[in-house]
Amino acid sequence: MGLFQKGSAMALMTHSVRCFSLTVLAGLATLSPIRGYGKPSDEVSALRDGKTFTVPFTLSRGHIYVSVQVNGKPATFGLDSDAYTDVLTPEAAKRLGLDVAKSGKSTTAVGVGGAQKSWMIPISSLTIGGASLTNSQIFVLGLPKSAKLDGLLGYQFLCNFVTSIDYQAKTVTFSDKSTPKPGDVVLELKPTRGVPVVDMDIDGVRGHFQVDTGDGGSIEIVARFAERNHLADKYPHHIDLVTGLGVGGSVRSSIVRLKTLKLGTAVLNNVAGNLSLQKTGVFAAGYFDGVIGYGILSRFKMTLDYQAARVILTDAGIKNKPFDYNRSGVGFDVAGDRLHVTEIIPGGPGEQAGVIVGDEIVELNGSPVGETEFDRVTAAAQGAPGDKMRLKLRAADKAERDVTLTLRELI
Repeated sequence: MGLFQKGSAMALMTHSVRCFSLTVLAGLATLSPIRGYGKPSDEVSALRDGKTFTVPFTLSRGHIYVSVQVNGKPATFGLDSDAYTDVLTPEAAKRLGLDVAKSGKSTTAVGVGGAQKSWMIPISSLTIGGASLTNSQIFVLGLPKSAKLDGLLGYQFLCNFVTSIDYQAKTVTFSDKSTPKPGDVVLELKPTRGVPVVDMDIDGVRGHFQVDTGDGGSIEIVARFAERNHLADKYPHHIDLVTGLGVGGSVRSSIVRLKTLKLGTAVLNNVAGNLSLQKTGVFAAGYFDGVIGYGILSRFKMTLDYQAARVILTDAGIKNKPFDYNRSGVGFDVAGDRLHVTEIIPGGPGEQAGVIVGDEIVELNGSPVGETEFDRVTAAAQGAPGDKMRLKLRAADKAERDVTLTLRELI
């Protein structure tokens, strides 16, 4: 029920339970029942007093970091519209005094990298700024250490509010309603398993794509959709690399250059996108045709309005900014507590500099590199043509050497 939090200087928009229940069984993420974006659960009520709450966020490689409170205690979450539910890491649960073994129910979560064991536990409140969800449940599961997060703020929380993300101002605003302005692009939201899905055209081929604020790339096209539409033949010039880390493991893709993307009336050209090579996890489950991430979303001020079943895109003035991708010709992944080279693009900067598969990346531009530095190395590899990457590498025989890569266009 809607209420005011006593002892607070401001009124909270407060909701109990969630929009609809989440069931994760046998490696298959499924929401039951699906009620559509316009009809939250009857158990949820909102304060309809016209209040809005704006909070700042920090941005790291396209990921949104926000300060939240779990049962009144501080934590740092990623704002992830692609997460079916709210998530807490086991380490954060322990720090916050939550007894997972005693109160948790074991289940299985599915991410982009595959399946992973998790637990579902009750919490009394999850709050960000003046927006709060009460008497809810949260999934406890491990996230990539490189994310440096205590958890994720997902659909379970976001569906109760109109959420506006301004990437340029680095703010997120929670309110009760949205009002499109002249010139805005308004996209219909599809009620697809609790995550925001919209139609998009890729060089004349239409598909259903998730709007994912937790994806640091531009666009990821699932293998099934790419195969059905013969996209590999359409983009024969590509490079195959590990393109990210997620729940369940790493993600491999073919990086290609897409000519034209159309989101409603918004047109983006010369987009560096990924054709997913994943055969397991949610990318292989057939729920959607791809994922729209930071590289595209950050070119707009984006409003998610689940109850009105729409996404509103307001041009942020950088729509024609060039799209970045890995220009180093080196693929790398986490192995144990270190970052290792997993693949080399023939003739690319990495091969020319003498990088070898199996090398451990010890330093980047004079600073130590560990398992939590995946994002930093990724950022350097996505630099502009002509940028330098100075690496200290450790070979299998423990011998160390210094190399310098000069980035250049590969697609």
